[in-house]
Amino acid sequence: MAGPTPDTFVRIGASSAQSEFRGARPGPNLKGTPVTRHAGTGGAEPLGGRLSDIRRRVAAATPGSWASEGGDDNGYAVHARGVVIAKLHGSGAGKKRTAANAALIAHAPDDLLYLLGRIDEIEARASRLEDSVNRMCAERLLTD
Repeated sequence: MAGPTPDTFVRIGASSAQSEFRGARPGPNLKGTPVTRHAGTGGAEPLGGRLSDIRRRVAAATPGSWASEGGDDNGYAVHARGVVIAKLHGSGAGKKRTAANAALIAHAPDDLLYLLGRIDEIEARASRLEDSVNRMCAERLLTD
């Protein structure tokens, strides 16, 4: 059986292994909506559906620039426009990773918008190239 391809993904539902907020296993997010993960085959869906889901989540999130601050005994807070989005705590060696996690969360909306924009550009370029190739093939068929 073939593995996943870049244009497919599997949606893990509530009947599969559940994740906790801090866990790494697939499962529902904090609001109970299924989390999408790359996995084996079965249940595959086109990438376009996943991108639409990502765009909806970004649009529904707290608007504005997100920032992280902290690092003392109170951990880190990720916030935007006076709204606390996440609080993270770590101890010992985990403190460095907690700072990195807070930075990742704080940059996620801007990073996602950038990547979605790049995907749109690449898809538009691929569509133009496909149209050009189809035109050239049609012209060649007509001249042969």
